[in-house]
Amino acid sequence: MRNEELHAKIKIAFEHAAPDVLDTVLSDIASGNTENKQIIVMGGQKNMKNTIRNLTAIAAAAVLLVGGGAGFAVYNNNYKVASTISLDVNPSVEITANKKEDVLAVTALNDDGRKIIGDMDFSGSSIDVTVNALIGSMLREGYLSDLANSILISVDDADAARGAALQKKLADDINTILQTNSFDGAVLSQTIVKDSDAWTLAEEYGITAGKAQLVNEIVAGNPVHTFEELAPLSINELNLLTAGSAVTTTAESVGQASDKAYIGTERAKEIAFEHAGFTAADVVGIQVEMDYEHGVMVYEVDFYADAYEYDYDINAETGEIVKNDKEFEDDAWFNQYEQKMVKESQKEERLQNEQASVRQEQGTSADYLTPDDVKKIAFDHAGVTADTVFDLETEFDYDNGRAEYEVDFESGEFDYDYDIDAVTGEVIKNNKKSDPENLIENGLSTTSPDGTAEYISADRAKEIALSHAGVAETNVFDYDCELEHEKGRAFYEVDFESMNYEHEYDIDAVTGEIIRSDKEIRD
Repeated sequence: MRNEELHAKIKIAFEHAAPDVLDTVLSDIASGNTENKQIIVMGGQKNMKNTIRNLTAIAAAAVLLVGGGAGFAVYNNNYKVASTISLDVNPSVEITANKKEDVLAVTALNDDGRKIIGDMDFSGSSIDVTVNALIGSMLREGYLSDLANSILISVDDADAARGAALQKKLADDINTILQTNSFDGAVLSQTIVKDSDAWTLAEEYGITAGKAQLVNEIVAGNPVHTFEELAPLSINELNLLTAGSAVTTTAESVGQASDKAYIGTERAKEIAFEHAGFTAADVVGIQVEMDYEHGVMVYEVDFYADAYEYDYDINAETGEIVKNDKEFEDDAWFNQYEQKMVKESQKEERLQNEQASVRQEQGTSADYLTPDDVKKIAFDHAGVTADTVFDLETEFDYDNGRAEYEVDFESGEFDYDYDIDAVTGEVIKNNKKSDPENLIENGLSTTSPDGTAEYISADRAKEIALSHAGVAETNVFDYDCELEHEKGRAFYEVDFESMNYEHEYDIDAVTGEIIRSDKEIRD
């Protein structure tokens, strides 16, 4: 209720607080019409005025109590701040809104924020309209582009459930807006944790509490950094730091931060290899991560060659070598890569030992067919050629007193399983099962089995995962990619190992979006 309305109500209450009967009473006295009426002298007109004044005050107080309660309710719903939403890119703006999600004010926290707000007045607008207009202004002014595509949304609300719902709604809306023809956006969203340090740091550095919270979490996960060092970075730079490292934050992430403003991981590796005097074929254990050091964004390129470990920091914008180091390495890490290089020979030796053991058990000196022999037998029986076969597995076994090979493979849309006598080559057992998803997993089709969607290929899912992890294909162990379905969504489950880390990814089979990623030190 506005002040003018409240004053008008009080005035009316004053006027009607006591009946206006003074003229009638005086007329009765003058005419002698006082029968059955007792006249009490009140001390003149002054006492009469005092009485009226007292009654008026009582009535006014009653009106204030009723009107004040209604006014408080109106204020609470319409003018009290219920939610504070901050948007950070490099421009930083803060939106305050009431319970009805009507905007009370939009405040710029830096010069770039003032630029995107311009002369727009959002008072009384909905949060949706306000956010859409601000994102549109950021796109027009070039703050959001294919070179820097990340935005942070932070919601502060005393009602946790309402805050979480608003965070999700805004994240979904902004993600939809940022799927443009020229680039895809990367959206970080979070609910503000009531942390006095974040609020204090935000005020000290002139940034939003949301950005302060994100920077605090990055520093906590990687103590080599300081808050002062990272606070000036853009959200896209901060997003790249978290994506390329083991640092975890409470912010939910959709999409990949763009690195198109930089030279890229492949060029960074080339620069490091050339400086060290190697080619890509000479090195093992390549690991590339983006970091912020020496006041610039850098690619950290680490690899092993000739029993040495090489560490490089490459300026991500210019390609300049900021730092390089070479150290003799003779511990278990390097031994892991030596083991990789002899893995096939060890496998063959194990097979020969198994066959020798079976010969001894059977009391025979019969020569066994080689794995290549039984593979050809299985392929011929199935009517397929070797170049159409995927996920081939051959295992020597001994079953019911008989030496045999188990041969499993995929070809076209079928799974094949064979048991083949290891001496005679007889097909003991065979099975053929239709699995249309093989066509997609093996790159033979990109159309979903029901024909309703176009999928990215399994190879593309692999590229996305390795690029995000900063890992070269030549340094990957135990790679596996499966097409999965969950809650109506098709995705590739990509698992692999590299250096001393295990990586797991879930990648949307339609959009290529990274739904989930996990990186852990190997046991």
